[in-house]
Amino acid sequence: MSSDARDDKGDKNSSSSNANSKERDTLIEIQTRLEFQDLTIAELNDVITDQQKQLDQLNARLELLSDKLSVVEESPDAPEVNEKPPHY
Repeated sequence: MSSDARDDKGDKNSSSSNANSKERDTLIEIQTRLEFQDLTIAELNDVITDQQKQLDQLNARLELLSDKLSVVEESPDAPEVNEKPPHY
């Protein structure tokens, strides 16, 4: 085999090796991004879960306060809404 033929064959192997290296690098980059996205999704899920708990607590407090306000408004001692304060 002539040296030119060996050089051509070496160039083809080198090209193939470079292509494989690029594909491997691309695959590693995709896997890295996927792992980052999985972690981000898990973190966002935790945030959403915490926010839902807060919403549930706030809704419970709002309902309690609304019930208390209804009791106060129904009380015979409750001032009327448009009643002027005694100092007028």
